[in-house]
Amino acid sequence: MPFVDVATGSLGQGLGCACGMAYSSKYLDTLENRYWVVCGDGECAEGSIWEAANFASYYALDNLTLIVDVNRLGQSQATSLEHDVETYYKRFDAFGWNAIAIDGHDISQIINAFDQSRNSKKPTAIIAHTFKGKYFTELIENKLDWHGKPITLEAVYKNVTSLMKNKDVKLVPTGPKVKEWKDQE
Repeated sequence: MPFVDVATGSLGQGLGCACGMAYSSKYLDTLENRYWVVCGDGECAEGSIWEAANFASYYALDNLTLIVDVNRLGQSQATSLEHDVETYYKRFDAFGWNAIAIDGHDISQIINAFDQSRNSKKPTAIIAHTFKGKYFTELIENKLDWHGKPITLEAVYKNVTSLMKNKDVKLVPTGPKVKEWKDQE
């Protein structure tokens, strides 16, 4: 995707990469770019996350927003803090970040948090309380042993259609408008 600069595999690398890009944009190239990073709660157990958090605060990287998906489940077991959003909030706040705790399934809270991050004078950490597999009820919601495993298309279709309020509406995907991305470069 043209808007993704770095897709990291090893835990903890994304925030450090974004810090470097945010620093160089702000202090070397004097660009008004913004950088967003998504990481999981299990990833926050990595020391490199906290080294990057310290760096971002020290250099007042107000062009950086981190979204922490606090879903309580790691790849093979529950995370050490599970759904303890308050502790994540306190840690990022203590590192000098603009910490915002939200319900990660509430679109209005997500939009509000992004608005707050845009106006902050320091890096922002949006701590999103979520449930892995939300709305997949008894199948996978908040259950271990589903990390990276496929779900059948039939199960997804059945579940999504069961959640639809107006079943007469036909959903037709439009796809990304690649030309628009190229025009912006």
